[in-house]
Amino acid sequence: MNASFPETPDVMANNVQIPAGIDTYIQATHSRPSEDSSAEWDSLLVVMVHDFPGDRNAKHNTFHDLEFLLRAKGYHSLRFDFRGCGDSGGAEEEFTLELAGEDYQSVMGWAHENGYRRFVLVGEGLGASIALLNMSNAVSCAVMLWPKIDLPLIAQTAFKVESAGPQAEMAGHIALDGHRIGYDLINELCTIDIKEPLEKTQCAVLAMHGVMDDISPIDQLDLLREHAYNLQRLEITSFQDGVHALPQLNHRKAMYFHITQFIEKYS
Repeated sequence: MNASFPETPDVMANNVQIPAGIDTYIQATHSRPSEDSSAEWDSLLVVMVHDFPGDRNAKHNTFHDLEFLLRAKGYHSLRFDFRGCGDSGGAEEEFTLELAGEDYQSVMGWAHENGYRRFVLVGEGLGASIALLNMSNAVSCAVMLWPKIDLPLIAQTAFKVESAGPQAEMAGHIALDGHRIGYDLINELCTIDIKEPLEKTQCAVLAMHGVMDDISPIDQLDLLREHAYNLQRLEITSFQDGVHALPQLNHRKAMYFHITQFIEKYS
């Protein structure tokens, strides 16, 4: 059970295509408040960055719910699918942090072309890592949901790379729960150190995590505390009985409350 809102026709949310590469597009959902709402946030865009594997709905419709809540408070938002994910072009096994970074920059370029100058980032899992690797001074604050900081560890816990056999390596990807995880991504996870960009990040950050998370272990928050010493502010909320992606209804309600309050305060 989760706190997802019912799907209803919505004239204030439009699907958009953002060019990325040659004859390839990023599929995104752009949400705006009603015309009679305050124009206070017209230059601010909340950008939601999904995990991998994943898509712009995120785990348990997290981003869909946040879009609904934020629009009610007058915020514009954008959630998008990286290439190889969801409705965007490309093959899933070709997903890498490098290509995802290019997609992120394409999204931010689209945002600037459409008049947005300030940003709030909401990243889940590897989406939080991608946001950190591409952070800019235009970001007012960031929300990290079950963030993945120790990427070599994540290669083991989330993608079970050590149990993959020689056939998987020959195929160039790992088959996992119906998804194809490319070895190029695995190699990135084993070599990229995200601590340096974390140390350079200066905006306010809210992190939320479940203590019982067996995919993105809770000790990721220890790394966050250790290396995020230049932040304007760091707030951490952990749930003692929370599992990965915090699907429990009571956790969902608390999570959405904290996120909207944090964005209102620091954006």
